Amino acid sequence: MVNKIKEQVDVPLVVGVQYQTKFATGEKFTITEINTNKFGKITRIMGVYSNSPDLGACPINEDRLIHFKEFTGKIKEVCSNCGDILYCE
Repeated sequence: MVNKIKEQVDVPLVVGVQYQTKFATGEKFTITEINTNKFGKITRIMGVYSNSPDLGACPINEDRLIHFKEFTGKIKEVCSNCGDILYCE
């Protein structure tokens, strides 16, 4: 059997946008500052939790936020048994 999968990529994080966390409660987190190194890799993200703004600016790791997804326009046909890509439009 063949499964059709839409290819999606992560949209880069943006300052001032509210993201949902991967925590069990799924809290909302608004980014206030993103620091990167000279290679463009994110080193630190600071922001405010929407449920408890009295905490002030808190650090969070990039992998703890759920990124927005963007459809690339490509559709892949994948074998449901072995997972091999059969066709890519």
